[in-house]
Amino acid sequence: MEFGVMVSNSPAFIDAKTAIEVGRKAEELGYDSFFLSDHYMMPYSAEWYETYEALTFLSYLAAKTLRIRLGTCVTPIPFRHPGTLAKTISTMDVLSNGRIILGVGAGWVRREFEAYSQWDEGKVRVKKTREGLRLMIRLWTEEEVDFEGEYYKASGAVLKPKPVQKPYPPLWFGTLGEYMLKLTVRYGDGWIPWVRTTPE
Repeated sequence: MEFGVMVSNSPAFIDAKTAIEVGRKAEELGYDSFFLSDHYMMPYSAEWYETYEALTFLSYLAAKTLRIRLGTCVTPIPFRHPGTLAKTISTMDVLSNGRIILGVGAGWVRREFEAYSQWDEGKVRVKKTREGLRLMIRLWTEEEVDFEGEYYKASGAVLKPKPVQKPYPPLWFGTLGEYMLKLTVRYGDGWIPWVRTTPE
């Protein structure tokens, strides 16, 4: 059994310097992984609107560590364009020498979607997640990609360098919804259950 550490990306919970120290100490103590939440604006109060951009933060931490795996808990796929996200994750995986885990979700904080992206009803966000994953996986594994979905398109897209991890970085799903759990079974390498989930 392996153990990991997860912290919030908001200074309201932990400041950047301490979060980096936690990640480095976790590696020193033999923990398997370090996860950072991926939000731009948390809904709890105004002080939680201050956040660190998770992918940038983890890239920095990758340069400060050698072995511990680094992941998001979790990244809402509909929040960013999946082609751009695939490129970012691939670069992070190369720079970290294959230590990136992508936490996958459909998103739930309406306020941050309306501020930085586009909010859609739950079914649409789930459909965007599925379609976005299909595009990302093709970009990670194929030489050139033409893709036309309901929400996303790509024409002659070439993503290089490819991720170090093959066929691509592990996908860990953070979800309890029935359809998203089906996506977890289909695409997931791991599951991040909510803390109130019972063993059953």
